[in-house]
Amino acid sequence: NTIGISLYTLLIGFPIPIIFALLLNYLRLKHLKKTLQMVSYAPYFISTVVICGMIAIFMDKNTGIFNQIIVALGGEAQDFLSKPQYFKSIYVWSGVWQGMGYSSIIYISALSGVDPALHEAAIMDGATKVQRILHIDLPGIKSTIIMLLILQMGSLMNVGFEKVFLLQNDLNMSASDVINTYVYRVGLVQNNYSYSTAVGLFNSVINMALVIAANQLSKKLANGKRIQELKLLDRMLGYAHEFSLFSGLQKELQKNYGLQISQEQKDNIVNIKGVFGIFEANSNGDNTLIAFCLKRTIKKGQIIMCRSLLK
Repeated sequence: NTIGISLYTLLIGFPIPIIFALLLNYLRLKHLKKTLQMVSYAPYFISTVVICGMIAIFMDKNTGIFNQIIVALGGEAQDFLSKPQYFKSIYVWSGVWQGMGYSSIIYISALSGVDPALHEAAIMDGATKVQRILHIDLPGIKSTIIMLLILQMGSLMNVGFEKVFLLQNDLNMSASDVINTYVYRVGLVQNNYSYSTAVGLFNSVINMALVIAANQLSKKLANGKRIQELKLLDRMLGYAHEFSLFSGLQKELQKNYGLQISQEQKDNIVNIKGVFGIFEANSNGDNTLIAFCLKRTIKKGQIIMCRSLLK
C-alpha cells in the first residue's frame, strides 16, 4: 500500500504543478493570473484535519455533493470511503488539489528566469506555444525539476500519517494501511516499541537509498547528454584532442593544423562561453578568422575541438 500510494502520488502529483506553472506562464491576463494563483494556493493552508472533514462531507452517501451529481445523472450513490478500491484515488487527487498551487511556486519562479530573447527568436521563427514549451521552457527549468524529483524520491516511502489515519476505517483497511499507520498501531496500541522502532529505521534506510539512487541516476543522465554533445561537436569539427586550454593550445594547433600563433595573435583569441575564434590581421588591417574552436569541460578534463579555416 505504501509503495502503491507513493508511486501514484509521484506519477500524478509531480507533473501537474509543472503543467499548471506552464499554463500560468502563458496567461496574459494579469488579473486572472493572480486570481488563479491565489485560489490555487489557498487549499495548501487548510489543515489536514479540515481537509479530511471536507472529503468526508463531499463524499457522504446521502448528502455528499459527488453522490448528488451521480444520482442526478441516473447513477447509484456510493459510499466511497468504505470501498478500498477508491481510497488511493481519493488520497492522491485530494492531495493534488491541496498542494498543486503551492508546489507550482518554485516552477513559476524558475520560468521567470528563462531568457525572453529565446521566446522572441522562437516567435520570429514561427514556433508555436507547444514548441516553445518543449524547446525553451522545459530545458530552462530542467535542473529545478531534477532537484525536486530527487527530493521527492527521498520521501517516497513516507505516506502522510495524519491524512491516511483520518480517512482510514475498518472497511478500507486493506488499501489504507501503510507503514506509518502500521508503526503507530504496533508501537503505541500494542506497546511493541522495539519492533516499531526497527520498522521505522528500515523505512528511513530505504528512503536514503532512494535519494542516493536518484542522485546517481541524474548524474548519469547528465553525463550521457554531455557525451552526446561532444560526439555531435566531434562530427561537426572533424577532430577532437584533449589538452589544456592555455598551455597546449599553441603546440597542438601547430602540430595538427599548421597554425602559428604569435604573441600578437594571442591577444586576438576571443572566448565566448566556451566557443572561441582565433583572428589574424591581414594586409588591409581587417581581422580574419583563421580557426574556430569549442571548449567543453568533462569529468576527466577539457576537450578542445578546432577547425582550421585556412585552405
